[in-house]
Amino acid sequence: MARLAPLIIVATLLTAWTTPHVLARSAHGQLVIAPLQVHPGGTLFLSGSGFAPRSSLHVQMRCGKAPMMHEAGGPVTNARGQFVAFTASSPRMRTNRSESCMATVLGQHLLQAHASYQLIGTNHALAACALRICLKVTAILVRLRNYAQGNITVAGWPGAAADITVVEPNGTLKRHHLVLDWRGAGALRLRIAPGLRKGVKARVLVQARLGRITGVTTAPFGVLPGGR
Repeated sequence: MARLAPLIIVATLLTAWTTPHVLARSAHGQLVIAPLQVHPGGTLFLSGSGFAPRSSLHVQMRCGKAPMMHEAGGPVTNARGQFVAFTASSPRMRTNRSESCMATVLGQHLLQAHASYQLIGTNHALAACALRICLKVTAILVRLRNYAQGNITVAGWPGAAADITVVEPNGTLKRHHLVLDWRGAGALRLRIAPGLRKGVKARVLVQARLGRITGVTTAPFGVLPGGR
């Protein structure tokens, strides 16, 4: 069998996030929050769906037994009733321990959605994925009739702007761009090579950035042979 030519896919991801995120459901609305841990006054990114289209929403924060905090201004939904990466601040309360907190987004007709996070005292360290952007990338090579197609999915934080560069076996560079949706998901399909023999042994590198926060991850390129 002929030696399989390597393929490298390099992806640069400029995101709107900071750690793993949580999706919480209400009767209608859904809310995603990241990161899951912050220090008092830390930045949180809220994204959601299921609200009235093009409507203004209100954000509330509560930690432990502290009074409810109301965020100045709030997200505005798009035509699909979604909003992505609204920036909010955690309460600036003094604590030497971990406090369970709740973010609530209120919409029209008493519609609301909730998501939880932890407020960590400044004398305690945050989890690794609260200090850097944690990402998950899956890359699959599929054999079609006349060529191999690459299917790439990125799971990260909502609002991520992803610049993806594909380096083909012959050295040709192809650049692509996508933005992760309100759930933090994005997908890309592209023609890679004339066949699997020139397209396997690939890897995907993703570099994420949001402000001063960065993250890097890599993934192997798997093969799904079933051609047609």
